[in-house]
Amino acid sequence: ISSIDIGQAACGYDNGSITLYTEQDPSKYIFDWAEYPDSTGNRITQLPGGVYEVDIISTETGCSLNKKVTISEKDAPPVIIEASILDTLCPGQEIILTASGASNYTWVDPLEVDGPSITVNPMVETTYIVKGYSIGAGGGECRTFQEITIPVYPYDPPQLGSDRAICEGTPL
Repeated sequence: ISSIDIGQAACGYDNGSITLYTEQDPSKYIFDWAEYPDSTGNRITQLPGGVYEVDIISTETGCSLNKKVTISEKDAPPVIIEASILDTLCPGQEIILTASGASNYTWVDPLEVDGPSITVNPMVETTYIVKGYSIGAGGGECRTFQEITIPVYPYDPPQLGSDRAICEGTPL
């Protein structure tokens, strides 16, 4: 993907859009939109705010790339995510992610959890997405999305060699 054009939706309306641009002619790819199986092109329209997943498959090689794209709604509250640790983590290390700026929060990817904070223990580099929203006068959500990628060192267990048998009385 060389670039992505996102048309924001108005709060409560299905008028957003996503256009994916590739370095080669887009006709050389199949765009498999998870939520829109009938769409195979590089552009989808009439979208509400949300997280949209697409597999981009080369018609020449069969190789694919998975991408998640978020559409926030115009005039939605801005959301900021803060991490309790700013450095690269060791695999499985605990980290707390806290969102602020909106009235309500739902962590939508890779897990579904309500509330401003989550505690996670990623084993590999992971991107977390939160939906921050307020409730409009008509009762509908006005939503925005924010993401944070948590870097994790590769898991590299120590190499201790093969097990050895020790006879009683033999020094180590």
